[in-house]
Amino acid sequence: MITQTHINAFQKMPGLGWITALRSDAIRSLMPEKGCQFGLFDGRNLAEFTHPDFPGERLVACHNQDLANRRARTRLTLLAKTVRQMEPIQRSVATGRLCGQDKIGLRVGRVINRYKMARHFQLEIGEASFNWHINQANINTGADLDGIYIVRTRLPADRMDAMDTVRSYKRLAKVEQAFRSIKEIDLQVRPVHHRLDGRVRGHIFLCMLAYYVEWHMAEAWRPLLFAEEHGNIRRSADPGYPGQAFPGHPE
Repeated sequence: MITQTHINAFQKMPGLGWITALRSDAIRSLMPEKGCQFGLFDGRNLAEFTHPDFPGERLVACHNQDLANRRARTRLTLLAKTVRQMEPIQRSVATGRLCGQDKIGLRVGRVINRYKMARHFQLEIGEASFNWHINQANINTGADLDGIYIVRTRLPADRMDAMDTVRSYKRLAKVEQAFRSIKEIDLQVRPVHHRLDGRVRGHIFLCMLAYYVEWHMAEAWRPLLFAEEHGNIRRSADPGYPGQAFPGHPE
């Protein structure tokens, strides 16, 4: 949601804080050989640390074992599907029904990119030959990051500790829900037919104000709507895991 360009702009605005997360390539750059001990999670599956690549920032690594297991199962399933679809190509090449490096590569490319598994395979394609091997070292490297995500912020610890930082980042879902409500569901801010900048800003301001009023009305009517005190989701003691739905309520 927040790019490095935005972060650089935020740094010029005193008093403005931000919370975002690292992309997968940035997380790979912080592997243990680079000095980040991902294995040292505490009992809450959190590990706060700093790194020279992110000066002045706090990094909070989170580990979710359920997410790790799910990603591992997905990877194995996609690998198996890719292998099953490459075996007929290999047989066609071996029997001479498919030849030519370009033609073989085109067929293999369709299969190996279908499930985004190309990085896990080593391919050997010739004019009349095709062999492949699974890159287990690459798979192991990816598996080491299963269930791990890293939240970054410049907010000081005395203003927001590691657990609240992660919880605040996960509230992004509520922000996305608010935008959907404004754009499509309740207020329908789009389409905007204004042409002048001032009128566009005024239209958006009124929509945001309307959502603000709607939110406060829903909070005031919460007891009448038989809603729970904190919504229908119980806040998890471990921010690395999602909250659990209250009995009788959908997640």
